[in-house]
Amino acid sequence: MKVIFHTFLLFILFSFYSFNQTPKWTWVNPYPSGEQIIQSYFLNEQKGFVIGKVGTLLGTTDGGITWGQIETSMVNGDFLKILFTDDLNGKALGSELGPNYSPHPYFIMSSNGGVTWEQYTVTQQIVFLRDMFFINDQFVWLIGNDGARFHTTYGV
Repeated sequence: MKVIFHTFLLFILFSFYSFNQTPKWTWVNPYPSGEQIIQSYFLNEQKGFVIGKVGTLLGTTDGGITWGQIETSMVNGDFLKILFTDDLNGKALGSELGPNYSPHPYFIMSSNGGVTWEQYTVTQQIVFLRDMFFINDQFVWLIGNDGARFHTTYGV
């Protein structure tokens, strides 16, 4: 009987210890946006961004405890990728749907750590871009469907 009691006691203690070591998760969706999130990017432990469908761009300055909507001119499209070359300079690749749901790629650029963003058109061609890569803030590659590739050495 003692063996059963001690086994039971160890099981209870082990269970209590295991559950207390489980990470604590906090539900943050759909606040402040219920749209699908595509990617997150953090500059440091506190400052970060998430991008997603329907022009969703959210920012945090407290490690993700709270998120705020960052306004952009994106109305009918999705953000696909966000990258920063340093604490100030970042770009987010997007594709806005034009007439007949044809994709028109563009990106938004920030030079002040994501406080404000300006929109730039990549091309007037109908192409769906999927990925973005920087060598530095000036040299940027964009990759898309059907072998589409674009690059710039001017940053925009």
